[in-house]
Parts: sequence; C-alpha cells; structure tokens
Amino acid sequence: MRLTQILVLVSAVILLDLILENLFATRHLNEQRVEVVEKLSLVRARLEGTLYSNLHLLNGMSAAISTNPEFSEQQFNSLADKLLLNRNALRNIAAAPDLVIRYVYPLEGNQAALGLDYNKVADQRDAALKARDLNTMVIAGPVQLVQGGIGLIVRLPVFYRDNQNHPKFWGIVSSVIHTEKLYQQAGLLDRQPDIELAIRGRDSLGPHGDIFFGDPQVFETSDVRQQVILPYGSWQMVAQPQGGWVKQSPYRWFIRGGSVLLTLLALATLGIRNRQRKRERFSQATFFAAFEDSPLGMAISDPKNGDISHINQSLRKMSSLPATVLDAKGQYQHLPESVERLLKSENYEDGQEITLSNYHGEERSWRCFHSNLQTPDGPRLLSLFQDITEHRQLLEQLQLSQLVIDHTSDAVIITDANTRIIQVNEAFSRISGYDRDEMIGLTPAKYSSGYHDKAFYQAMWQRINQTGAWNGELWNRKASGEVYPAWITINRIGDPNDPHHRYIGVFSDISNIKQTEKELERMAYYDPLTGLPNRTLFQERLKHEILSTRRHQGRLALLFLDLDRFKHVNDSFGHSVGDELLKVVAGRLSSEVRENDTVTRLGGDEFTVIVSELSDIDSATALVERMLKRIQEPIELVGQQLHVGASIGIALYPDDGEDAETLLRHADMAMYQAKEQGRNSFHYFTQKLQDRASSRLMLENQLREAIEKQQFALYYQPKLELHSRRVLGMEALIRWHHPTQGLISPADFIPVAEETGLIVPLGQWVLEEACRQTQEWHQQGFTHLRVSVNLSARQFAKADLVEDVRKTLERTKLSTDALELEITESMVVDASSSANEKLVQLRQLGVEISIDDFGTGYSNLQYLKRFPLTSLKIDRGFVRDLMVDREDAAIIKAIILMARGLGLNVIAEGVETQEQLDFLLEHRCPMGQGFLFSPPLPADKFIEWIDSTELDFDTL
Repeated sequence: MRLTQILVLVSAVILLDLILENLFATRHLNEQRVEVVEKLSLVRARLEGTLYSNLHLLNGMSAAISTNPEFSEQQFNSLADKLLLNRNALRNIAAAPDLVIRYVYPLEGNQAALGLDYNKVADQRDAALKARDLNTMVIAGPVQLVQGGIGLIVRLPVFYRDNQNHPKFWGIVSSVIHTEKLYQQAGLLDRQPDIELAIRGRDSLGPHGDIFFGDPQVFETSDVRQQVILPYGSWQMVAQPQGGWVKQSPYRWFIRGGSVLLTLLALATLGIRNRQRKRERFSQATFFAAFEDSPLGMAISDPKNGDISHINQSLRKMSSLPATVLDAKGQYQHLPESVERLLKSENYEDGQEITLSNYHGEERSWRCFHSNLQTPDGPRLLSLFQDITEHRQLLEQLQLSQLVIDHTSDAVIITDANTRIIQVNEAFSRISGYDRDEMIGLTPAKYSSGYHDKAFYQAMWQRINQTGAWNGELWNRKASGEVYPAWITINRIGDPNDPHHRYIGVFSDISNIKQTEKELERMAYYDPLTGLPNRTLFQERLKHEILSTRRHQGRLALLFLDLDRFKHVNDSFGHSVGDELLKVVAGRLSSEVRENDTVTRLGGDEFTVIVSELSDIDSATALVERMLKRIQEPIELVGQQLHVGASIGIALYPDDGEDAETLLRHADMAMYQAKEQGRNSFHYFTQKLQDRASSRLMLENQLREAIEKQQFALYYQPKLELHSRRVLGMEALIRWHHPTQGLISPADFIPVAEETGLIVPLGQWVLEEACRQTQEWHQQGFTHLRVSVNLSARQFAKADLVEDVRKTLERTKLSTDALELEITESMVVDASSSANEKLVQLRQLGVEISIDDFGTGYSNLQYLKRFPLTSLKIDRGFVRDLMVDREDAAIIKAIILMARGLGLNVIAEGVETQEQLDFLLEHRCPMGQGFLFSPPLPADKFIEWIDSTELDFDTL
C-alpha cells in the first residue's frame, strides 16, 4: 500500500470526521439551549404567577382602603385575616396612613412595627416615597428579617378621591413575603436535576441588582436569561444545563469510531487490494497506530477462546484499567469479572446497552458494537465501546422534569407552532375536568368560555408575538360547563420563524381570589352591620341621580336622618343592643321607600334617603311623616320595649343645591335645625339656615383668631356668705373684647367653642388665668378668697383632666382648697364610672366640686350620695320666680334641706332683689351671688369693690 494512498484516505476521513463532529456539536448545543429555554420559561412563569397571585391579594387591601379611607382597625384585621388564610406566601400585612404604621396583622411578633414613622427612618422613607411618587407597587429585598428568615418587602401606595374627586395620598400598605415559601410554591426548591438556576435583581434592580438565588457562577457561564417582570423593575433569571454546557455532541465518539471504522475498513479494503497486488501484505504498524489512537474504546480478541490480545488507550481510560493487569507476554490476566465480561462481550448484540462496573467498581453504561477482522494470525473480533453514562443520565433528568410538570399544582399546557396541544399535565385535567388524551391535537379553543371577544385574543397574541410572553386573567370553561377565572402566563419557546417553536401556558384557578374581591367590593360599598349602601356608594348614587334628574328636568329630595336618644340606648344596654336597634331602623326605613329610592347608613346613627323622581314637596313630607311614625314604634330587644325618635333634614334638588356636596351639607343643616326645635321632627332647608351657618363659621374663625391674639379677659362675680355678709370667693366668667364688635356675650360664642372643640384650649386658659389671679390676690392678703371655674363637657371628658388641674395649681402656686370646679349634672350622669374616678382624684387633690344649675337636669339622691361633691348651685331660674311661683319656692327650700342633710354647701345664683335675699336668709341658704350684690367685674375693679364696699344687707 502506498503512503500517498494512506495519507489521502486518512485526510479525507479526518476532514469528514471534523465536519460531522462540528455539525452534531452545533445541533447538540442548540438542542440544549432550546431545552434550557423551555425549562427556564416554565420556572419563570410559575415564579411570576405565584408572585402575582400574592401581590394580587395585597391589591385587594389597597382597593378596600381607597374606597373607604376611614377604614377601621377591625375592618383591617378582618380583611387581613381572610387574605392570609389563602394559600400564599404573605407573612404579614401592615397599613401606614400618613406614612405611620397604625395597623399590622398578625399583631403577634410584629408589635415593634406599630407606630413606625417612615419619615424618621431614612431607608424606609425613601422606599415609601418612591412607591408614592411612582404610584405603583415597589418590591424591596430579599432582605434578612428581624423575626428570622428572608423576605421580600412589598410597599403599595394607597390613594383615594376626596369630595371634589381629586386624588389624595392616604398612605402605604406593606407586606412581607416569605421568600422560602414563595420559592417553594413556585417550585424553585424542588429538585432541578436538569438545569442550574440563579436569580439577580435585589430591590427590583434587574440586571443591576445583586444575586439572591442560586450559584452566581451561572451568570458568568450562561447567556440564557429571562426577565421576571415586577410591578416596578424586574428580576433576571439565568439557567444552564446541570454541570454546564456540553459543547461536544454525545455522538462524537460514534462519529470518531465510525471514522476509525471507516478508515479501518478502507484500509482493510486497500490492504486486500494491496495484498492482492503485493501478495496480501499486512501492515500491522498502520492498523495498530489507528487502533491505539481511536477515541472509541476498542479491543481485539480471539473469537475461538475469547482471549483478549489488545486493548487501546481509550478503552483502558474508560474502564480505568492499570498497567498491572498485563502479564509478561502482554496478555490481559486476572481482570475483574465485570471487566472480563465487558471485554469478552461477543455474546452481546450490536448496539445493545449494558451496565457494568469498571475496574474501580463504578457502574457505567455502555453501548457495544463488533466487527470481524482477518489477520495473518487468523480471524479476530474487533469490539468498539461507547460510554453513554452521561447520555442516560440526561434522559433520566428529562423524565424527572416530566414528573415535575405532571405533579405541579398549576396547570401546564404545551402547544406546537399552530397552537395544537401536544402535552398537558395532571393539574390541567384536575382544574379543567378534561382528560389528557382527549385534549391532544386540539387547540385551546376547546375550553374557551366565550367570555372574551375576538379583539381580546388578537391583542393577546399580538403581545405574545412581539414580546414572547403574556400574562393576565382569562375565563375558561370546564368540561362540566362551569366558567371559571384563571391567571395564566403564556411564553413562546424558540424563534417564531422556526416552524418547530412551542408555546407553554401555566395557569391556576383564581376563583377563590375573585370571591375575595367580591367580598372586598361588598365591604367597600355596603355597611357591614345593616347591609345598606355606605357613604361611598351613597355619593356615587347621589351624583348619578342628580345627573339623571337634570337630564329629565325633574326634582329629587335628600333626607338626612339622625336618631334621637340613640346614645342613651348604647350607654344603658351596650353597643350590641345598639347595633340590633340600628338593623331594625334600617329595615323600617327601607320598607317605607320605593324600589328606585336609596336608603344609606353613613355611619353611627346617621342615615340618608335619596328620593328620586319627586312629584311634589307634599309627597316628600308625607314620606318623612311616615318614617318618623314608623321609627317611633316600640322596638322589642333584650326583653324590653325600646323607644327612639329621629330628626330629619330635607334638601331639594335643584332648589337647595345642584351638586351632591351642597345638597348633603344643606340637608345636614336642616337636620340640626330639626333637633334644635324639639327633636323627633323634620325641617326643610332654608336660606336662613345657610346664613346662620355662615355667621357661625365666621364667628368660629374669629374665635380662633381671638384665642391666638388673647382677646379674652376674666370677670369675677363675688360669692357671699349671706348671714355674715362676707365675700368668701368669686366665680370666674370669660368675656371677649372684640376689636371691632366690642364685648361679645358668652352666650354667642361658647356654643360655637363647644361645637368646634375650641372650648378645650379656651377652658384651659380660663383655669390658668383664674388660678394665677387668685394667687396674686392671696399674696395681697385676701387669702380667704376661693375662685370657681366652670368646666365644659369636653374638658371633663379629657383623660388627663386631673393631671392638667394638678400642673396648673403647681405652676400658679395656688393652694388646692382655693379652687372650686363647677360641673353640670349631665356631665357626671352621662359617664358615671369614669366621672366618679375623676371626681375622687380631684377631691384627693383638695379641689372643691360644685354642681352648677342644680335642679335642671337628672337630679336624684343616688348620684348625690355616690359622687364626692362639696356644693350645689341653685339654678337662677328657680331664684328668679320664687316670689311668684310657689313651686319654685318649694324646690329651693327642698334643695336647701336636702343639701344640709347630705352635708353639702348651697349657693343661690341670680339674686337680684331684696325679697329674694330675705327668703333665702329665712330658709338658711348659706351663700349667694347675683346683681343685688355686684355684677361681674374686671380683676382690678373687683378688688377695688372688696376694698371700698361695706355691704349692708338691711339696706339692699
């Protein structure tokens, strides 16, 4: 055989081998990429779907708060409990109105979060403001949690619309998502034998964020990446085959072995031809050179006895054979049994796969081929071996991946490029009710619900074709015919121009989530106690009715109803009875209106009624009269008959306002007028009410300015011991010196101060100034004077009243027994338990307690015995008429006798005539005050009056 022939043959075979290996390696790499992309898309879709399922619940909380900004802690806890009961990864939920955490659920383990002010914690503030400014959900983390574990912190801004329909920032709803539970639900923690995963993008920074899941090295070695789209920002996922990319084809050894075999066969052919030409010379050197360098494992044995004469380098490496297995003659002796069976494998069929242990006992998988050779020594058996262990492991991994798909809780559907279904998992059958086999070859249109129109599907497929992915809510139909909502993620796998590309859809049944949304909507628009529309729905319906009435040039009436004596029922029988009473009233109101009218509970004991298509005012009057009569009927609760009334204000459209806000405000004004005129009545809005409200608003603004500019002064009216003619004290009375209107009567501004709450700072100023002035007089020698200060109901209701009084006495250095506080009977009766505790503490300080206007309220001996009082002040109305009204005189005598028996002091107010004074002296009334002695005087005039006046009662 010529050398030139051999070189040409070997070169041709080597070139062919290189071409084939390159083609198969490229194809194998592409197959790996397609497989990795498919598996990564499935994992990403499950992660994205699981994450959005959890975030969807948090959107429910935001929707509930935005529709009801006055969301109570009880409503928050109730909704949060329902949300956390769902199978999700939410660890807790918190709400921070005005960026201060007020609510958190569950409270256990999260108490430290309550009261946290985002504005005072830099990183918290930046994240919260970012969510607010972007008006979108922001995800931070994963971060190490204080309570243990790692979690995502989700912050969602909450906006609501005010009465002018302007968006207003309410605050932040936040939640911690347990990452381990999220990974578990998404299947990231399941064994992934076929691919290696890693995720980066901490704090939603996408490719620029830190790696927080998996081996960071994967990002260095793989470019198969996909984005997990977040509400703001993203994560980036990367994947590669387990152990890295295999850049050479698993069939390369077959190719090389085939090339070698081809070379050997060609050489054998050439040898035959050369032997025929050169008397069949056999070139052992050439054969064994090729034999030894072959990448396939090769062995030569005698087919007669199985003795093995030659093993090449590749087979020795594959079977881990050391050189010590050779004897002196170069024969293989004392081999392990499994290796001998391997090398004497002529009994195995060509292409058969076998599993044997190598020299070190490691189990490997092999594929075997055999060929007969003719040698100068006779026939020989050439055996070729390929190690397919890694190939079999890859097949097992693919089978495991299929098991994961089959056993995931989410439905998985895979279609070809024509959307023909080629595979579904068991979860698909469980959710949809369709058998797996009947779906193969069909399109997803099989279970279309008809809920979505053609345009919806066109937009969906346009999105998939443009971006390669789509996710959203889709309504499907089960095999039973039931229509259900699903959250589905669809991904395209492969190049859209490749006819073999695939589509993978992963979806879950979100019926429970939709049911929760319905419950949220009910909570957002309906009163949970009565089932009536709430304030939010009322405003929407009122605006709608106004537009409808305007189009038809009609009229409507808005009734504003407030129950009378409801507080008395609550205080007497408890809030549970009060709630039942509200239900009864709601039912009675609803029974009196037409179907197209709307009865609403605004809150507390306030109701509204929208009367649409009003024919005339008389029909509105008749309806209101029926309502009042119906409400007054006895209500049987807790074994008793309870009675309540109502005050109703009426505003008409378009007469009293052309928008919802104006109508409601005017109806409210009319309701308060109905209360003032005697309760259990109704009143239509009039312009006079508007004028009075404007005047009161102006007075309120002036009152606020007067407090800031200290336009008030105290006047003092002396209180005398009648039989000794001594001035023992004085009552401090406030006066307002208006810069333009002069002296304003307390009767004009005190009610406004009470209503607006300004009475609290005003009352505190009076207490402080009266104590300061009295202490100044004590230092001048008038140490016997005791000052009386009136407390308002709002002041008395303050929890820190006793502490305020104590600090005031300390600041002014006034003796505690030189101060007397005057309260009304209703103040102690309305809050008897707390009132008694405050009065006891005040008496322990040494402060005197007097009941003002005694006899006009709930006078009874029981509370006089129970409360630690020191004085009773007879109302001036009894004193004024005592000479002309025998009943008033009798009441005064009874009060004096009763007080004397209880050890209480008595002061008669409003003494203006000598006859009144003589009567009081005759019946031994201890003290009195009034214009007969002196009108209220400024501080400087009062002390002058004490110095200069010698009182002679005989001449008064």
